[in-house]
Amino acid sequence: MRRALLALAAVLSLAPRVAAAEERLICVYDPMGTSGAAYKNAQSMAIEAAAKGVTIKLRADIEEKTAVEDLVAGKCDGAVMTGVMVRRFGLPTSTIEAIGALPRYDWLKSTLAYLKDPKLAAKMTAGEYETGGIFPGGAILLFTKDKAWRHTRDLAGKSIAIIGNDEAAATMAKEVGMSTKTATTATFGPMYNSGSVDTAYCPATAFEPLELYRGIGDKGGIIDFPLAQLTLQLVLRHDRFPEGFGQWGREYAYGHFDSAMKLVRASEEKVAKHMLDIPDADKPGYEEKFLRVRLALRDRGVYDKLILGLMRRVRCASDGTRAECADPKE
Repeated sequence: MRRALLALAAVLSLAPRVAAAEERLICVYDPMGTSGAAYKNAQSMAIEAAAKGVTIKLRADIEEKTAVEDLVAGKCDGAVMTGVMVRRFGLPTSTIEAIGALPRYDWLKSTLAYLKDPKLAAKMTAGEYETGGIFPGGAILLFTKDKAWRHTRDLAGKSIAIIGNDEAAATMAKEVGMSTKTATTATFGPMYNSGSVDTAYCPATAFEPLELYRGIGDKGGIIDFPLAQLTLQLVLRHDRFPEGFGQWGREYAYGHFDSAMKLVRASEEKVAKHMLDIPDADKPGYEEKFLRVRLALRDRGVYDKLILGLMRRVRCASDGTRAECADPKE
């Protein structure tokens, strides 16, 4: 009887810890806080996760660094962040944001369709971390202080705010001949608005939250040629979630691609009057520079070779006349 009572006491002492372990904290980077699209996407995902037996508590972080650092410290069980920050965790899905790789949204969607395949599940993990969902955040565009800057040659000698460890942007800036100033997702907007840099890059979804209309003013504009695709990715400490939860999350995010794109397109409509067309004759020059940067970063281990090749196949499946389809370098 004594042994039985001791065993029961041991079980009861564990019960609160087991119950507490059922709740998982996901920290969501959203410059708009709880009213932003990223947080609302996470809310919808949390509701459906409950049906999987996972209770998720959300915390909105208006500074991306907070969410990232708390995930590293183990204070968050998962975190939503931009793809460029995903590189820190060794996850290959950061390559989705490779410069010039996916200028079209349908190409992005096709790429995500491949990446949610269970056959690639092992590719979605790196050590203790796993990519548990990828949402579109909008095409990354170049914001300028002068409408006349439409060619790469016009950008030579100009300054640009480079966000954190964005090696692609830094390499591209060097390729074009621009000077760089280090920024964060919280400071690049004020730097552009105040005129401390000539250019900045971000999607149209950031235009109103970061008040970039102050930086554009009457003389500036937005070059209508996507540099890359911003993605918001859920990074999980996979050992804190049930087996298969990451796979479910990737499939969930893909299934909600079109709904996430509604906000993106609405934001792009609001900035349409600021868009600057570039001559078709200049576009191949941009693409050649993009390719050189991608290959350089692939060789340095920044970009994942498999995902670069996958995105090339997506482009060629849509347009087989592209030069890269006959002479693949990725």
